[in-house]
Amino acid sequence: MLSSMLLVICLLCLVNNSFQSGCEDCQCQRIVTLCCDNVCNTEVTQYPCPTSPPTSSPSCLEDFITNFPTGYGDLIVNSPVQTNSYVYGTLVLNGVTYNDLELYCVDYEHVLFSYSPYNETLVYPLNEVIANPSLAANIEQPIRLNQVAWILENIHVGDVATGPQTWSGNLYSGCSTITSSDIQVAIWALISSGCDGSGLCLDSIELVTDCNAAYIKNAAFAAVPDGTTYTVTGSNYPVILVPSNDQVLITNWNSECYGPSSAPTVAPTFAPTIAPTVTPTVAPTTCECAYDFIENFPSSFIDFIVNQPVQTDAYVYGSLTSSIGTTYQGVHLYCIDYFSPLISDTNYNQTVAYPYTEVLANPALASHIEQPSRLNQVAWLLNNIALGSVAPSPQTWHSVSYSDCGVISSSDLQAAIWALTASAGLCDTADLPCHEGLGPVNTCNVAYIYNSALTAVPDGTNYLVTGSASYVPVVFVPSEDSQVLITNFPTECTC
Repeated sequence: MLSSMLLVICLLCLVNNSFQSGCEDCQCQRIVTLCCDNVCNTEVTQYPCPTSPPTSSPSCLEDFITNFPTGYGDLIVNSPVQTNSYVYGTLVLNGVTYNDLELYCVDYEHVLFSYSPYNETLVYPLNEVIANPSLAANIEQPIRLNQVAWILENIHVGDVATGPQTWSGNLYSGCSTITSSDIQVAIWALISSGCDGSGLCLDSIELVTDCNAAYIKNAAFAAVPDGTTYTVTGSNYPVILVPSNDQVLITNWNSECYGPSSAPTVAPTFAPTIAPTVTPTVAPTTCECAYDFIENFPSSFIDFIVNQPVQTDAYVYGSLTSSIGTTYQGVHLYCIDYFSPLISDTNYNQTVAYPYTEVLANPALASHIEQPSRLNQVAWLLNNIALGSVAPSPQTWHSVSYSDCGVISSSDLQAAIWALTASAGLCDTADLPCHEGLGPVNTCNVAYIYNSALTAVPDGTNYLVTGSASYVPVVFVPSEDSQVLITNFPTECTC
């Protein structure tokens, strides 16, 4: 009987259920109070304030695609076939003129007249045309733009095709150096059903090697099978040009995004113009000017902006403002970090800078450099290899002899720096793999620069500037995730 009475009493208990808002300072609470026989128990539940899920910032390429100035432009092309593409073109878009665009045709059936102004040309990033093929309705198989994009990023004029190759039941041998004609024929074979048989579409094309075209087409399908999407990772992004109802063209547009797969678009070639002509190896005697420069160099910069490569005298030019307000314009910079990105016209306002000797002593200051001890050889290069000088032949590199040395360019110098500083076996092999985005690179010249540096400064030894040196190599680290750069900074020493 007693248990029944307790049950009845508890059914008459009072429940007080209330909320405290306070969400503006994350104090949302639910308070439940249960009272039985004047005995109350309170339960408080804390709720976090709602938060929005984190959103990732767009990548450089995504930003380029989103903001690409699609619209009407004036396009004029010259007659095919050019060395580096099917045709070259000049495009005026939103008041900006782009000269010498390297263009390929993605529409076999229509015509395009050279030196004729197409003043109603529409321009679209690749992804827009794949998503909406009606934007370039003359492309017969627009889904194949995925394979074409792969070709533009991975197949280059001057590469060597391997054979034999099979295509449409035919076996082709005699693969050789790839030409722009080979690339154009392979693109037509991908895009147009009438060009994909044993007979190639060769209108207005000369010097086509069937084995090369087969190699390009087969490589594209192996990398990007039909029905799959190719994601562009380099610094160039394919853009489609539609001149009214005429032949549709494609070009690899420089997005100015620099990164691992995009290795900076065109190679640097800056060697100091007033550099010493002999290797300074002796310790200073009386003049201490250069060492004073090293000791007092400003280590932090509130503004650091680079423009797009490749410049005549360097990989990139930079504009710097130190933390004490000193501004340096037109600084000639080279890359010593092959994999990390650097975005042009972006202000890196937490840039730190170190004379090269400080990084040699403490590599953690620029941890992206894979072989920091090789800064000794890079410093020697900057002070002893002059752009425009002639490299002597022959040169031997990795057991291969080269005899076609010539005038040294900034691309040659940048390729040699990557060969020295990237991890062993990556950029320092005979086939010179690390040259994407550079201008023409002469392997004989690179071998000469690389060999000279290691002869003058063997691994395990130090290169020291003299106390009267006119230039001291300085390393710039724009951010912890960005490309590390080096320049030969003027000391203004007069002793």
